[in-house]
Amino acid sequence: MSDKSTIWSEIKKLVVVFPYRSEENYKEYRSALDKLLNKSNVKEVKLIVVIPETLNRDTLRPHVLIHFLSPKDMNFLGKIKDKYLKTILSEKYEALLWLEVEDKKIAKILSPLRAKWKIGVNTSFDFFSIQVNSNSNNPSEIVNFAQNILEKIS
Repeated sequence: MSDKSTIWSEIKKLVVVFPYRSEENYKEYRSALDKLLNKSNVKEVKLIVVIPETLNRDTLRPHVLIHFLSPKDMNFLGKIKDKYLKTILSEKYEALLWLEVEDKKIAKILSPLRAKWKIGVNTSFDFFSIQVNSNSNNPSEIVNFAQNILEKIS
């Protein structure tokens, strides 16, 4: 990190949304995010992992910082059933980092999240203040790409 004030250096409270594609992909995202956050100014982070409707969340290891979200977590009116997710959505953040998630139901639920900066990487939704595309689909490269972008913007 440099001494220059950038978006990345100013983020203290962060929400990261990324997809669960496989156990290996999930572990790669977790590892890349751990490395990124360990060398950041972020003091509070929430990770929302978007899982397919067909995946049984009971097979996933629980973690205090990670919330698994599926389109099944909404009722027939499109309202969130999960109390913890409601709490996440009620708070304010410096940034929302949205990585590769293309689920419209999830976007509808999470787009109102209150964040000073909403950063979308490899996504087509239009509610981001910063939207960029990486040429990679490797979790580590995507996370590093997002950090590099945010370190360049002051």
